[in-house]
Amino acid sequence: MQYAVGAIQFWWIWFKTCIDELGLEKALIIEKKAEARWGEFAVKLMKEIFQVPTGQDVIAFKQHWDTYADIYDMKTTWLEVTSRKAVMIIEHCPFWKQLPAEIKRHDEYKKAGFCALGCTLDIKNRARTINPEMTVVLAKSVPRGDNYCEFIIECPSNRARMK
Repeated sequence: MQYAVGAIQFWWIWFKTCIDELGLEKALIIEKKAEARWGEFAVKLMKEIFQVPTGQDVIAFKQHWDTYADIYDMKTTWLEVTSRKAVMIIEHCPFWKQLPAEIKRHDEYKKAGFCALGCTLDIKNRARTINPEMTVVLAKSVPRGDNYCEFIIECPSNRARMK
């Protein structure tokens, strides 16, 4: 849990600094680029340090995400898991829980949306790193008023990614 507290605080300080220095539009561009780089790094890190199996399908993504969720004490439930599709339910997100109320109410936060930037981009970029054909759709979201976040992860084929 302490990882989530530190990570959320660092992210907000970093993002707010970008907004203050560059404005919201440029800060969003930087955040998207940073999240893409983080996705690639995180997948590589999970493989090297935690020996997460290598694969290019949705099951490989699930194995990767489960390792990440364990580190951060994130309660994740999986539905309809196949090599081509899965529905991921995040019922307990320490990042959202630790986000201070003043940040949730902050005007820039409301415009940018923490979960849209942090979590959704992170999940999409990790999925694309595993397989560029993989897609992620945010179907439900706690910040939008749902009781949990729901992501639909799909991969149209099982073709191995060309290296």
